[in-house]
Amino acid sequence: MAPVRRLAALVLAVAAIAACSGDDAASDAAAATATLETVPPSTAAADSSTATAVTTIVPDSAPAPDDIPTTTASPSTAATTTVVVAEAGIPGLDSADAFCAAWSRFGGSWQVLLVASVFGGDEATAAELEVVAAPVVVAAYRALLDVLPAELASEADAVADGYFGPLARRADDAVASLRDAGATDADLDALGESWIGALAARDPEDPVVMPAVPGELEALVGAAAESFRTKRVGMADDPSLVIVAETPATDRFLETACPDQGALTGQEVPGVSGG
Repeated sequence: MAPVRRLAALVLAVAAIAACSGDDAASDAAAATATLETVPPSTAAADSSTATAVTTIVPDSAPAPDDIPTTTASPSTAATTTVVVAEAGIPGLDSADAFCAAWSRFGGSWQVLLVASVFGGDEATAAELEVVAAPVVVAAYRALLDVLPAELASEADAVADGYFGPLARRADDAVASLRDAGATDADLDALGESWIGALAARDPEDPVVMPAVPGELEALVGAAAESFRTKRVGMADDPSLVIVAETPATDRFLETACPDQGALTGQEVPGVSGG
């Protein structure tokens, strides 16, 4: 699949998975896809070319969820194992393979947030979700690069900056908004836990997940989301998320070696065929 079409394909995939398949929702998905596919590659690549070094994308203060595995299973074993993609939740969150577990958090967050941006109908809510998800996205991005399989080494720079980088940079801005609103490390941990819980309980038929944010953090999340909206447009309108990086080996690995079997990139949507 051509890289410039990744996000457009993901919009179509999540449209099917979300099952908001009335005529109005289908029209919204088609409109979003058409808009994203017409963004010139040079515009989309601008985010990558002007970004700071990869080592500065993830702040040292962002905590990593304790339950992300620290070892990576043999890719050859994973690639030959048949895995049934779960009908609920995000597949692979509890994978023993560190790369796949991190990908489930990162790619799963990307998919869920994009659905909320396209179908949620409320920009403020979409921004709040992105703020709540940010600590998990930042930690998952760091974990993905830390345990990148050796066979993907030749694509490491493209993956870090051009493929995973755009979403990580959005999450970095969201974490900064949380910090500016007064979030502590413990607050980020609590938000991260609520987001992982939301991913695990995600209903494919509901376009917007509702993380159980602790009551005492609701005002902080609201303030951070308001600040974040001054820094970033919604995900569906962000040209930097139209991925143009060429990463065929990574695409294939995600499609065959991790439990989602490509569903989180829009490569496959198990159980969905035709219109």
